Order: sequence, then C-alpha cells, then structure tokens
Amino acid sequence: MTTIRLARELPLDQVTARCIASEAGLDPSTIPRNFGSMHSLFVAVCRRLGSDAFARHGDGLGSFTAGTALRLFTDPDLALRNRILAWMKGEGMETGVDR
Repeated sequence: MTTIRLARELPLDQVTARCIASEAGLDPSTIPRNFGSMHSLFVAVCRRLGSDAFARHGDGLGSFTAGTALRLFTDPDLALRNRILAWMKGEGMETGVDR
C-alpha cells in the first residue's frame, strides 16, 4: 500500500492526499472519496498494520508465548502503527484504534 510505504519513508505530516495520489498514479480526490479524510485513512492504515502484525505472530486466539510476544514488539508494522497513532494523538486526532 502506497500510504504505508510513504509513512515509512517520510515525516507523517508530509504524507498527504496529494502525495499519496501522485505516488499511486491516482486522482487526489480518490482519498476523500474512499476514506472521507486523511484522518480516516490513517485509522484504516493503523488497523491494517496492527491486524497484519498480530496475524503473523499470534495463534489466532489472542494468546502469545514469550517468544511470539517479543517478535510482536519488534515487528516493523506494529512499530509504524504505534508511530502513526502517537503522531495522530499529538495532532489532537482521535484514533479509534483499539488493537
């Protein structure tokens, strides 16, 4: 996903609808039309990053051994998710992300 790649490479305040659309070869109106706002897009990205990380390291039942928990805490997707959530909080945005 273009947004995830850009969030890894750029400061988050530079990951704009125009930037994402340009990189993905889309019209800039695609972001608000599909997500409503950049805030909603970032929430969707955080949910995806979190669910991908948990799917890779969990047993599907929410249980983790010490080894899988350690791998989860060092997972790059979870680290990016947490960075985005922290940035959103710092910007005064509600995250609405519970996992």
